[in-house]
Amino acid sequence: MDIARQVLEGTPYPIRAIFACGMNARMFPDTEYVKKALGKLDFFVDADLFMTDTAKLADIVLPACTSFERGEFKSYPGGYATYTNPVIEPSRAGEKRRGYFVRAGKITWIWTIRSFAAVMRIASGT
Repeated sequence: MDIARQVLEGTPYPIRAIFACGMNARMFPDTEYVKKALGKLDFFVDADLFMTDTAKLADIVLPACTSFERGEFKSYPGGYATYTNPVIEPSRAGEKRRGYFVRAGKITWIWTIRSFAAVMRIASGT
């Protein structure tokens, strides 16, 4: 995983924060190397279904919806695509939002990105 190397070495530029969606450090050959890189970050956010080993390293863990709770559009080679509708409402209304952590419309998305940027400024001390 080259991003782990980039975090640890700071080349070609320093990476100080990561926003991950369901990141699993165990899927990489050297799990401890990836965990070391995540530990070096100034700020790490993970959106996940479960409190995984990787989520435990995060500064903030955001609850994610299951594929039963959100619609998904998937495209495949050869021009084949599918869309699934959600079959149930999010299990904890108010805690989860559709999509990675929002899909409630453009205004909510902009607000969320601005909020995340504000948190990043606070975490970096700028």
